[in-house]
Amino acid sequence: MRSPGRYQLSSKEAERKTQESKDLWGGVFALLVGIALAVGGYIGANLMIEANKVQNWVSLPPELAWPPAAPFLAFKLAVGLVAMLIGGALFTVLYGLASPVRPGEHDAPATRLRMPKERR
Repeated sequence: MRSPGRYQLSSKEAERKTQESKDLWGGVFALLVGIALAVGGYIGANLMIEANKVQNWVSLPPELAWPPAAPFLAFKLAVGLVAMLIGGALFTVLYGLASPVRPGEHDAPATRLRMPKERR
């Protein structure tokens, strides 16, 4: 095998760098999805509170309107957190269905389940 030149990468090094960049971008994408889900939940909570004022679905006590500078802040943050958790779970399930994990070279082969024959 020919030794790589000074500015060339061997195929293993190039493959490792490609995998590292894929892992990095996967993490960045997951972080952005988490932030988007939390912000979407917060905005959705704002919309729910405004619609509740008009429709009177649920009677919200005035104690929840604290602090005066940001009324219903705890409610908005709680709804944002719940939206982030539910959205993250749904995203994980959909991503798992779209790209299932394939066994690698170090994984054990699948075992066949042998059922005992029934005795009569």
